[in-house]
Amino acid sequence: VRWKCEPMKWRLSVRVGNLVKFNRLAIGIPKGAIGLVVKEYARTVKAGSEPCSIWEVTLYGTPYPMRNRRFLGEDLEVING
Repeated sequence: VRWKCEPMKWRLSVRVGNLVKFNRLAIGIPKGAIGLVVKEYARTVKAGSEPCSIWEVTLYGTPYPMRNRRFLGEDLEVING
């Protein structure tokens, strides 16, 4: 899987406990859905690079409520915090 990550930009904006809105469509999740960030995971894009955060979010108001999914910070917009 290839993806580009800007770790510092997203690490400073999203935090565990934030209420977030989704900026893009995903399977089973409409754009603009709301969720609560519950956990942070670090992933290394390639050897020797800085780790990038992946956020686990509990979804609300979707066809599958209360289900956790993982997203990159660039796909999330902080509503509170």
